[in-house]
Amino acid sequence: MKRPILFALICLLFVACKKKDPGAEIYIDPVIADNYTADAQQLLFRLLQNGSVSTDKDKPQFNQGELNKILANLQAVYNLKTPQSDSAMKMHVYPHISLSGISLQVDKNSTEGQKVLSYTPTDAGFNNLMSKYGFTFYRSLYTPSFGFVAITTNAKYNIPPLLTAFKSFPYIISAEQDGAIGDGNDITYTIMPSGVDIGFAMKSGDCPAGCINSYGWRYHVAANYKVTYLGRF
Repeated sequence: MKRPILFALICLLFVACKKKDPGAEIYIDPVIADNYTADAQQLLFRLLQNGSVSTDKDKPQFNQGELNKILANLQAVYNLKTPQSDSAMKMHVYPHISLSGISLQVDKNSTEGQKVLSYTPTDAGFNNLMSKYGFTFYRSLYTPSFGFVAITTNAKYNIPPLLTAFKSFPYIISAEQDGAIGDGNDITYTIMPSGVDIGFAMKSGDCPAGCINSYGWRYHVAANYKVTYLGRF
């Protein structure tokens, strides 16, 4: 009788000690999933770029588990239902960097480069890459004589691996990630040893040129989703 009891105790200890997926420990309301997935993608892109997160950094698709962690922490702030958190949750990430647009510089002296500039590429590899990620041509940059063309997709991607893929074609001189001009309301997300710090900034002033006024609310979300209001800034 002792052996089955000992086995059961070991199993219980294993379950108790097994690390849970933080993104699965809190219910993510459809309101958050619908309205903040784009924000989570932008925040995850920033984390990948600054080295705070490395999961699937070399893949175009964002890791869903990492997105869920960000959404779960935003959900924790949303659940506070205080005047401050209600105001904070009206903020969204300012898309300084596009997750769907790429500018290509093409060798206009090459035959295939000329076809790309006229939106009629015949390279199967190039066309397959465009099709796989849903890219379409949407405008020439400056004039065709400069050799630049822009492509876009309705999906959101971790763009750097795609830049590498496009630059692998000999007639593509460079590939650059598109971005937005100016500034605006924003969310900051910093991974800390005990959880994450989230800032919600409301900005004003001459924002097309760069906002001159900024204030907002800061929160710390612990690993167990306990939220501490850190005050205004």
